[in-house]
Amino acid sequence: SDVCSSDLGTAGGVSGTVRGVSGSGDVVVRLDAFGGQGGVARAAYDGSAGAAVALDNAVSGSTTGYLSLSQSASGGMGGDSTGTGRVGAGGAASSRLIVSDSQASGLALSATAMGGRSGSDLTGSVGANQGGGATAIAAGTSSRAGAWVDVSARASGGQSAQTAQAGQALATSQATAASGGSAYSSASADSQSRAEAVATANGGHERSASAQANQYNLGGGATTTSSAQTSQQGAAAARSLAADS
Repeated sequence: SDVCSSDLGTAGGVSGTVRGVSGSGDVVVRLDAFGGQGGVARAAYDGSAGAAVALDNAVSGSTTGYLSLSQSASGGMGGDSTGTGRVGAGGAASSRLIVSDSQASGLALSATAMGGRSGSDLTGSVGANQGGGATAIAAGTSSRAGAWVDVSARASGGQSAQTAQAGQALATSQATAASGGSAYSSASADSQSRAEAVATANGGHERSASAQANQYNLGGGATTTSSAQTSQQGAAAARSLAADS
């Protein structure tokens, strides 16, 4: 099998692509991108925001064997405060992976987005700031008869000392298989404030879709979890939503 991987990260933002190619062997391609942390707030100055990260079809590959593509975007943490200035906001993260394939015997896709947390108030006097929002979208389609398609999306909103300012999370996954194939789709999202997950599976011989959303509290209070799963011969769809009340 052929394996390609890369880690990217800079203080001001990230960009890049990774591609893997084989005639008939298995191909595994992975890209992880990290935003830099915001500057620390000193004296009366405010902390700077963490770097946002946006990946759009940053991985690709080609083979008649197994093809696995995954990408992960992580927003940078906001700058802490050691004085009277405000902490920095967390960087937003988005990961979008849309693939149509006609060659691979099996297609696996994964898109992950992790919003950066807001900075920490080290003096206990300046309050919170926004956590970075997170959006993960993955969709895979195979037109090869008998090929299976497995697609997953995961999003996690950036944390904040105040729930209302935490980053929201949205994960959407869609898998479409051709005749004789199987389609599997899963989506998960978690956030202090609002999390939504949607998964759909179409075509093929077998279809399965599952979605889970989780809203939690940093202080250990009540947690809201919503989940849905379906497996059937027709099109399968699942949607879950969890939000702070």
